[in-house]
Amino acid sequence: MTHDAANTDRESGAVLLGDHLVEGTDLNSTAPLSGVRLLLAALCDSRPPQRVLVIGTMAAQLVDALPESSSADIVVRHLADVRSLAARFVERTEDRYFCGGLELFDTPDLYDLVVLMGGGPEVLSPVGQGMDDASIIAKVAERLTPHGVLLLGSNNPLGLGELLALEPEVPFDDDRRWYLGHSKVSQRPLLLTELEGAIEGVGMRTSSRIVAYPSLHDPRVLASAHHSRDRALLSHAVTRALREQFSERPAARDAAVTTEMVVASGLDITLAPAWFSVVAREDLMLDLPDLVVTDTHPNTDWARVAAYRAGEVTTTWGDGKDTSPE
Repeated sequence: MTHDAANTDRESGAVLLGDHLVEGTDLNSTAPLSGVRLLLAALCDSRPPQRVLVIGTMAAQLVDALPESSSADIVVRHLADVRSLAARFVERTEDRYFCGGLELFDTPDLYDLVVLMGGGPEVLSPVGQGMDDASIIAKVAERLTPHGVLLLGSNNPLGLGELLALEPEVPFDDDRRWYLGHSKVSQRPLLLTELEGAIEGVGMRTSSRIVAYPSLHDPRVLASAHHSRDRALLSHAVTRALREQFSERPAARDAAVTTEMVVASGLDITLAPAWFSVVAREDLMLDLPDLVVTDTHPNTDWARVAAYRAGEVTTTWGDGKDTSPE
């Protein structure tokens, strides 16, 4: 994939895809992404990748979890974001940045790992013609090696947060609603059955599914869909996350009580606000945590992150450092 200097941003070195956005930003420095970073690092430990494709600003903030020996192609749509990310991860000299939506990203390269967080509203540009979420999955599946893995973060349109909220978290006149009325962009995220259909439709299967609470962009609790060791711990964690989310937002019913009942009834997967799916063409043997809980802290680097595996817990700070005193 070659581009002349006219299509390159001088400050960041990023390739400009043509539908890039020169105003605005998707970066959120307060988002608690430490748990997802830990999940991505565990996935890379189980299946070390050499070439990685990272799509969307949320995913791009996690490239420091990739092995130092890997190289990544990173696609984000805002020019300000690509410049900020390139400066933040300047030590990763083999990475390449592309500024624009996924729609115009076109390369013959194949990747051992693709990290995609969100659907059309998060990874497409309003300037492009658009494509639906199933087409997005199909496009990234084509870029995987035969043994490649896709880590896919998806919102749930029937998630508990959506069902509890009396008012939308994002107002209808907000710029983040740019996709409404756009005929080719999905008007809502895929339902779980639709998500599985899109994955199976490209000859792939879900090896692991991790539920995220209280939302995709605020994943303070991550739990394996097969986690059954300590349902009381899971219930406590997700109930606290939803209670905090609705502490200053009107809800249709008591968030804490409703969440407890959802977990007790076994609906915590179906009604999870978001899912992280590990997808491949083959069955995978992975060593991923059963449960990851990130404490709320104004400085995300100092948030305590607890990872539970087989009844044992490992605790780190949000920046990945060990919490044990030296």
